[in-house]
Amino acid sequence: MSHVITHAHGAPRATHEHAKQFDFSRYLVIGPENLPAQVGSLTVEDVVCASVEEGFTCVQIRSKVLSARDLIALVQRVDSALVHRTLRDKVCLVINDRLDCVLAARDAGARVDGIHVGQSDIPPDVCRHYLGEHAVVGLSAPAADIVHYIAHAKTHSISYFGVAPYHVTPSKPDCDTTSTGETIYISADDIQRLAQISTVPLIVGGGVQQADLECLKRSGATGFFVISAVCSAENPRLAARALCSTWNALA
Repeated sequence: MSHVITHAHGAPRATHEHAKQFDFSRYLVIGPENLPAQVGSLTVEDVVCASVEEGFTCVQIRSKVLSARDLIALVQRVDSALVHRTLRDKVCLVINDRLDCVLAARDAGARVDGIHVGQSDIPPDVCRHYLGEHAVVGLSAPAADIVHYIAHAKTHSISYFGVAPYHVTPSKPDCDTTSTGETIYISADDIQRLAQISTVPLIVGGGVQQADLECLKRSGATGFFVISAVCSAENPRLAARALCSTWNALA
């Protein structure tokens, strides 16, 4: 079943029932390898809770270095910290790539709302089958042919598209490249075209900073995602506050 929402340009579009209960507009991606020395003794759960308190609405736990067991334990700690600070109902919590870890964390009692996958990961249809009708299933759209892909994508199992990179970023070294090895970036014009054709929300990231938010919102992006803008900040809480207040202030 679908319902109708209105995007930034005023044209109605359909989205999926399983996505409507979640707000993806202010989206943090974080793992232990994203916390540099300048944040001191802050843990992933500290930064997640501070970011949610300052207005982030979606958190993706993403790590390329943790074992499955350690990733599950991290998600449990994050979930418990959110519950302890009465923040759990204010945020959507997903895990990057690992369907097995989503299922195991849920089995261990953590409330995990879903998963985010890339083009080479487990297909969204499979994730939807195992996680259920009301789970979040996010999908990274391929930058190389993104307009064609989104125009023709089957989105019945997808809650939102993650679109990147907007700028160069060390957090995602596996970006699409041209035949000569140059990174393919997403422009404001690309986002505007995508917003007109996509039937699911578009969340844009990849090097996004506070100064980019006005352009992203005016281009029709549903939201933004960041890693370094919060995790590498000298004060992650203040960085999260600035990002969320700027986004919320934009018409």
